[in-house]
Amino acid sequence: MTTSRERALVDTNVLVHAYNLDAKEHLACRRLIEDGGTGELDAVLRPQILLEFVVAITHPKKVKNPPTLTRALAWAAELADTLDVVQPPEDLATRVFLLLRSRRFGRTQTYDMAIAATAFANGITRIYTYDKVFHRVPGMTVLQP
Repeated sequence: MTTSRERALVDTNVLVHAYNLDAKEHLACRRLIEDGGTGELDAVLRPQILLEFVVAITHPKKVKNPPTLTRALAWAAELADTLDVVQPPEDLATRVFLLLRSRRFGRTQTYDMAIAATAFANGITRIYTYDKVFHRVPGMTVLQP
């Protein structure tokens, strides 16, 4: 388990599971968010992840009973108040391009590489996610809730 001294980024899919009562991963993901809120874990977000969360949690093909946009925005604001939000670096595009080339990632991994680049720029090398692409990112440790 990650300690408060080992920061870890929380990916969009973990947030969706935390708020989707129908997800089999709901309880584990919800507990992770709660532990981040109490300081037991040093779990952080980035702005892109909050935006992706709003889109994903309200998408009827991804969530069986999606909330309203108003509710999703309230949850996103709650998350931003509960967990630290790290900012992307000024040279984000350059960092993303380097990561995309490093393992021959495709164009569909561009946003995932932006998440990884932001993590690295903020000294973070761990991510809570169910997305297998992060296993291929050099220097990134993938954790599951």
